[in-house]
Amino acid sequence: MEDVFGMPPLGAVTLGTGPGVISSQPDKFSYETNGYSNNPNNRDAGFRQRQQSSGMFTQSRGSANPSAGDELSLRPTTSMLPKTKVSGILPTSAQQGNYSASQDLFVTPQPQPPNQKPAPPLMHKEPPILIKQASNEKSKSNKKDKGPTKDEYLKRLHNVLESLYNGQNVCDVVESYRGIKIPDKFLSHAVYSILHSVLKSDTKVEYGSQLLRQLRSEGILNTDKLMDAIKQIMDQMDDLGNEIPRVQSNLASLLGPLIAGGVLSLVEVMEPLEGGNNFPMFLLILQTLHKNEGKTWLITAYNESKVNLMNLLVEKDRTKEKLADLLEETELSFLYPLLRIQADLWKSLTADPSPQVFYKYIKDNLDPEHHTAPSFINALVTVIVKYVASESTMALDSNLAIAPEKSVTEQEKELLGRYKPVLQAFLHDQMKLQVIAIYALQVNQWLTWLQETEEDEEDEEED
Repeated sequence: MEDVFGMPPLGAVTLGTGPGVISSQPDKFSYETNGYSNNPNNRDAGFRQRQQSSGMFTQSRGSANPSAGDELSLRPTTSMLPKTKVSGILPTSAQQGNYSASQDLFVTPQPQPPNQKPAPPLMHKEPPILIKQASNEKSKSNKKDKGPTKDEYLKRLHNVLESLYNGQNVCDVVESYRGIKIPDKFLSHAVYSILHSVLKSDTKVEYGSQLLRQLRSEGILNTDKLMDAIKQIMDQMDDLGNEIPRVQSNLASLLGPLIAGGVLSLVEVMEPLEGGNNFPMFLLILQTLHKNEGKTWLITAYNESKVNLMNLLVEKDRTKEKLADLLEETELSFLYPLLRIQADLWKSLTADPSPQVFYKYIKDNLDPEHHTAPSFINALVTVIVKYVASESTMALDSNLAIAPEKSVTEQEKELLGRYKPVLQAFLHDQMKLQVIAIYALQVNQWLTWLQETEEDEEDEEED
């Protein structure tokens, strides 16, 4: 110190008191007379190394070989520094590690390479905020909230049907079906599944018919949904035939009881079969009704339905003869007894033209309930007029281009008079039937005129 500042010996002069002045009294801060503590724990190795290298604050006290104990340190020891609690003020990262107060306050600046900017001071870095990805649990819960899928509903329905086939009471099965709570959007699929399942065997058909009637009676199933499923089955009949050999017969057996029970009408069932679709399905249905309900019931239901059986045939087969043959083959001629009556009457009259024989044939082969039927009266008058004309005015050798001779017209009147008792026997005094007879005569005359006109045109073309 004296070498630097030119000061008298340390023992003769005091530095005074005040901030920054280091006292030499050993009893105050436990210093020895050499000016620093002998406790190695309080020494600052980095600062002492700089003192030794620079020699700025080092003084020899006459010792030939001065030691570290002869050096005077102007740095305060750690005991002289105020103790500051850093917890709660500094961040956690700064509180970790074994640092002394002197190390925190006196940090040796490191030299920087040329043309390099000094490093920015380290800032306390807050822990990163973790953003968790949205969990799929919410989406899964939303899917669960939507309820079972269509396949799950149909699987439950299959279990209900199995209990029905195993002999469970129909009412209990209906309650199980109700418990499934099938949504309206899946109801058509459910009914179709029922139909597809029960059509696989005769036994299941009977169970299915009972179930459908019970569902309809309790208002669980409406007619529209049922008919939609039936039409779907009918549209797939060809493909289902490969899977279910007797699918048409089984469907007819299923629909028969539904018609008889009032669940479906005969018109509703026959409508998808028009034009020959799924032929001969309509005949199978009628046969089922005849077998289950009887002839009288079927005649009444058929007449009330106003179903036109001719429309159920393929267009090229829509003739009375074809339909009559089909009804006769299936023992359903009673539904359309007068369908071939005109052909049968003509065959009988030409075979034996006697009015008595002709009348007897009618009485023996036609039910009395049909004697007043408009179709029979029409056929009777048409056959008689046609026969009389063919034997007189419209004979094969007659010239239709000119008016017939008087003798020919007289012959026509005579023949017609011979069949007058036959006509009177069926016309009686009923005005309605007489009008029908007159209409038949007019139609016959119109057809005769039309035939004559066509023949005249053909003659003109030949000329």
